Amino acid sequence: MEEPTSHPSRPVPDCQRDVQRKLGRCMLKLQAYEMLLKKMVASTELSGAPDQLEVAREKKAAEHHRQTLGSLVGAFTQNYLKPSDLPDDPEDDGVRDERCWVSIRFSMELPEVQYAQTNAALKELVGLRNDLVHHFLGYFDLECADGCAGAEAYLDERYESICRHYLDLCEWAKSMDEVRQRMHAIIETPQIREFMISAPSDEDSVSTYRVE
Repeated sequence: MEEPTSHPSRPVPDCQRDVQRKLGRCMLKLQAYEMLLKKMVASTELSGAPDQLEVAREKKAAEHHRQTLGSLVGAFTQNYLKPSDLPDDPEDDGVRDERCWVSIRFSMELPEVQYAQTNAALKELVGLRNDLVHHFLGYFDLECADGCAGAEAYLDERYESICRHYLDLCEWAKSMDEVRQRMHAIIETPQIREFMISAPSDEDSVSTYRVE
């Protein structure tokens, strides 16, 4: 009876290249996540004179440009996500010199349980990212085929998790863009433009319009 042919293990250098490729795709997807999150965090809240809003947005984008994923997630969960039973607490912008001051804030309300779950999931994503960046080489022996196989399975699992988080963020970003477009359409109506232009004539008066 003929014995079954055994298939030799892949050469270790080939296994290492596959590990490197899968680690690379995880890091690229995480960077895409960070880039999208930075755009959302920078646009969550804007205030200023109507003709200075774009400048304010660019300033916020620059402030968040070098922040870590952990800092971005913290800002996102504090400023954009909020429990549905949390009362509104608008910030007092104080007295402004401009005759017309626009304050725009985007937020997404979630039931308290879902908010807690989302918050925990985002913190897990930060931990996943930190493990890949700082601790990955300590988990596996990449000098042997078995160690590389374990690393590949680990990276496949992490990549699926990162992709799920990225798809969720894309949906949130899409919702924010839709709201922004509807708000822009409202502001551009003749009635609203006339209302904003006809701000109080008193030099000491300031008109504030908050859109949430």
